[in-house]
Amino acid sequence: GGGGRAPPAPLVLAGLHGYDGQLGWTERVRAHAGYDQLCALSEHFTPSRDALELELITSGTHSYAHALAHRGLAEGRWRHSVSPGTVVFSDRRSQPAATDLGLRQAAWVAARVISCAPGRVTLDAGSKALTPDTDPPSCTVLGYPQLEPLRASEEHLPCRVPEGAAAPVLGELLALVPDHVCTTVNLHREALWLRAGSYAGCGPVAAAGHRPFAPGPAQD
Repeated sequence: GGGGRAPPAPLVLAGLHGYDGQLGWTERVRAHAGYDQLCALSEHFTPSRDALELELITSGTHSYAHALAHRGLAEGRWRHSVSPGTVVFSDRRSQPAATDLGLRQAAWVAARVISCAPGRVTLDAGSKALTPDTDPPSCTVLGYPQLEPLRASEEHLPCRVPEGAAAPVLGELLALVPDHVCTTVNLHREALWLRAGSYAGCGPVAAAGHRPFAPGPAQD
């Protein structure tokens, strides 16, 4: 019968996304093996009528250099893009990539020393504050490179102080470089902004705690 809505337009292929986020900065051979397969698969597709060429997207922060060095991605009949996003804030894992791009660390977690003992200090930043998805170390401590973060509890982070190493004092405020900034940012609802080492304002973390999108019932 009439009055119904027109059926949705059919999906058309604009490109392919080859995920390689599991690879590290030094794993070029594995990365190139995956890109070889992506290129071979892409040869079987043609872009939609509205696209001039097929688009291939690869490479987060830890593998973009591998993709840029891959001849097939560079010379194929497609447009190739890389997508390194972690380096916007950077973290402990992405230091090689940030150094390669000439970028500096831009996000830290503030933590305070709440307990001191021989060879050990405890900070008030546990798995609810930074990098809940990794084994120790979950961070490095700015100004105390020899401090060894151990396994965190929900609220606390114990750190081993090697013999002869400098140790922070009780009550000292520290800046932690998270091992994985993506999962760290998701734990916080507000960020403080610093400029030249001084407080410059604050704002909400709009991307934190997103809920899955669930469309409501269709309305006629």
